Amino acid sequence: MERMAVRTFDRARLSEWIALHATLPRSNPGPLPVSVSLFVAQLWDLLLAGRTEGLDADAKVAFDEAARRNAAAEAVEATVIRALVALSAGALNDATELARRASRMANSGAFLQEDWLAKIVLARVRRYTGHTHLALHSLTALAAAAPSSWSGWIGWETLLAGGPRPRTQQMAEARVAPTPSLVAERALGDVMEAARAGERAAFDAAANRLTTAARVWPQLDQEAVALLAGLDPAGRGAPDAMAAWQRGETVVIPFGLQGAAVPEDADGQTETAIAYVLAQPGQRGRRFFVPGLPLLRRGTVLTSGAIPRSGARTETAIATLALSSEATVPRDAFFRRVYGFPFVGRRHRAVLDVLCHRMRSLLGSAGDIHRPGYGAPENQSGSRASAGPVLTLTLRETIAVADGRCLLSVADRVLRALAISGASSAKDLAEVLGFPLRSLQAVLQRLVSEGAYRVERDGRHITYRIEDTTFSSETWL
Repeated sequence: MERMAVRTFDRARLSEWIALHATLPRSNPGPLPVSVSLFVAQLWDLLLAGRTEGLDADAKVAFDEAARRNAAAEAVEATVIRALVALSAGALNDATELARRASRMANSGAFLQEDWLAKIVLARVRRYTGHTHLALHSLTALAAAAPSSWSGWIGWETLLAGGPRPRTQQMAEARVAPTPSLVAERALGDVMEAARAGERAAFDAAANRLTTAARVWPQLDQEAVALLAGLDPAGRGAPDAMAAWQRGETVVIPFGLQGAAVPEDADGQTETAIAYVLAQPGQRGRRFFVPGLPLLRRGTVLTSGAIPRSGARTETAIATLALSSEATVPRDAFFRRVYGFPFVGRRHRAVLDVLCHRMRSLLGSAGDIHRPGYGAPENQSGSRASAGPVLTLTLRETIAVADGRCLLSVADRVLRALAISGASSAKDLAEVLGFPLRSLQAVLQRLVSEGAYRVERDGRHITYRIEDTTFSSETWL
């Protein structure tokens, strides 16, 4: 059981355990000459070192050998390793299938350690695939069932899925030596709290601790670097995928960090913007997560007071221009990015005129919108005879503006609330979210029809529960 130390990312202990027993060449094509447990431990050691090349094939060999020897626990671990390798390679479909399979396998036997492991990894995969409500659903149950030695990894996943900070004070009071994962989770929690409080010195100190602690596993290190880049309006180096999101090239937040971008006080009654764009005169804008807004030390935060409904379009339009190179966008491309459908001159010209007026009003003295070529005659197809009109944003001051293309919908808010609270009635959810009961019931009915919830009836009392199909079928060796 000593190899279970890997659950806390403690590679030093795992390597020591391996060295005490034996070593084994990689990619062994035949039956293993040593215990399958030792071979699986070696695979964990390679995974934590970031040496994933060929690791999937090795884990498949371990799985086959575990099946031959009827070593159920090792078969689960080999499948979990394959899921994590697929996740690190960006193969989300494969990672999902493998994580679900591992969880069903562990659930079918009396393997508590492997069951907890498989469920944490499944929650991690769900976070990466955007199903943060399912991740939180699993993690909330795990936090209540698993021992304190697992709290670090559970807490890490919970925070990045947008859940509340776990209570780890009991371990500190018991003077239990903190595991590497617990050190990383505490630093992550400190980073999030400092960002939301706008405490720059505390944020920088916690960021340094987080950067150091996350080095225990390359996958954690990538997430930590990306998260810090997303939270800090001042700008930090980011992995390529995160940098692409910051530049506005995609609306999908990488590394499963969309939960960490949710404002802590997000209003349940509206769709909630989870990203702002910081733009300075003469520089291309850059997105950052809403929880980092209090860290902004200079600049004007533009808001129409109606985010993100009627006013969202104005903010999003400014954000679209700010994220473009040289803050200039062809009219047709601009219209499609803001509204999501093509520009038709005779139909949408007045709409665009009103939008430009609102943008100028919102910018005030901070900048202006220019439309070179506006007013030139259009041909019958609605396009200009020249290269076409453009829209240009000229800034005189630094601004921050919400990007309504990165949203947390009302449905997502409801799903997240139910994932944390468990089974709940519509009335209870409405009170938690501050949402009108009838409007919430309409959202719940749609989610039930989509299969996200199941309805449980006890007489006239109706409750809703997250529907999880992971265990709808059994998978074994």
